[in-house]
Amino acid sequence: MSNLNDFEFSNKLEQFRVKVLEPQKKRTDEAFKIMSDLSYPWKSKEQKESGQARLDSYQQWLKFYEDIYNSGCKLCLQHENITNILCKLYERWYNEVSNEGKQEKEMLSIQSDILNEIFSEIYKELKVLNMEIKPPAALNLT
Repeated sequence: MSNLNDFEFSNKLEQFRVKVLEPQKKRTDEAFKIMSDLSYPWKSKEQKESGQARLDSYQQWLKFYEDIYNSGCKLCLQHENITNILCKLYERWYNEVSNEGKQEKEMLSIQSDILNEIFSEIYKELKVLNMEIKPPAALNLT
């Protein structure tokens, strides 16, 4: 399993935004202004077509970079949320279900209910990832 630090990843995303995305936005905006300027002094029809091709390329790269950046932001947030949930659930197991971190062999029904709730919440978070996992079922301790 890899260690991923959300803060470190967020910093890399910010560097990507500053070093790649923003300059691409600037290039695209500048090219768009030139192509939109009806009085721009084109030397030839070929030069204008080349300018349009360059603008099209800039726009495609901008969309690609924006998609990467936005997907990275969503992934970072999702990872952070899942990490927070797992920490909260572990703390609940440790404090309410286990005996100072040791799972006793015999379980009270309230402990069983809490464990089912914990794993149901984990399942709910993992379900959105379209993983092929089965939902937890309540234990029948009666």
